[in-house]
Amino acid sequence: MENCKFCSILNNELPSRIVYEDEDVIALLPKEVEVYGHTLVIPKTHYESLYDTPDEILGKLTVVAKKLALQYQKTIGAT
Repeated sequence: MENCKFCSILNNELPSRIVYEDEDVIALLPKEVEVYGHTLVIPKTHYESLYDTPDEILGKLTVVAKKLALQYQKTIGAT
């Protein structure tokens, strides 16, 4: 989609700090971090809104977010 920063990141048009990636999901650190460990977990396919996102992808986003949260809990003491 035109003017979507996430699509630009996925197309390697913008730099990013990727902390996780699989076939459907990517997780990256935002450009400016207000809270240490804050991570954006997004689908690799562009969807207009939550309502358009398939349930399977929403489930994968949640699983990845939990996986990262558990890892952050161990490595940086996230609560």
